[in-house]
Parts: sequence; C-alpha cells; structure tokens
Amino acid sequence: MSTQKSLFQLAEENENKTFDEIIGNQDVRNQFVKQVEYLAQEKAKITRLQDGFKGDVDATHEAFKINKSELNKIIDSVLKDKVEDNLTVAIRLADTLELFKHNVDGEYVNEW
Repeated sequence: MSTQKSLFQLAEENENKTFDEIIGNQDVRNQFVKQVEYLAQEKAKITRLQDGFKGDVDATHEAFKINKSELNKIIDSVLKDKVEDNLTVAIRLADTLELFKHNVDGEYVNEW
C-alpha cells in the first residue's frame, strides 16, 4: 500500500482546515455568516420569482389554451434566441409526418 495520501484524504484535510479557519477567526467567521445569509436571501428571491413565473405560465396556459410544456418550449426558444433553429426542426418534423398522413380512403398517401 502506498504511503501517499489519496486525493480524497487530501481534500478532506483541506476541507477541515478551511472549516477550522472559519470558526477560529472571528472576522472570517462573521464574513462567512454574512455570505451564507446573503445566499439564503438570494435563493428566497429566486424561489419567489420562480413561483411568480409558474403562476404567469399557468395564467397564459388558461388564457390561450396552449399546453404548458409547449408554452415553456416557446419561451425557451425566445429566451435562447433559438426561434429559427426550432422552427426548422418543427418544419422538418411536420414534413416527415406528412409521409404517414392518411388519405380519404385510409390508405397511405405514399405507398411502397
């Protein structure tokens, strides 16, 4: 067995050293507490925004009778500037599905 410490052991020692430094120094401890409290407040803000967004999606779904999943895809397309890309994919899918479209007699339009 090797006398070298494993990466896990080194990481654990470094983690303990860092924690000991945090609790051992009043200034560092105060900074740490402030930072964690700030992060908790920011997370609470994000959660409230997410809840509001979900409510807005629900209202839009109800008003326009569009599937929530599809609505979120549209929102993501706009947000990520992917409207053209997603439109191309949708057109390609529609064109492919046309291959399977039935005519009036129930036969495939494209017979093999």
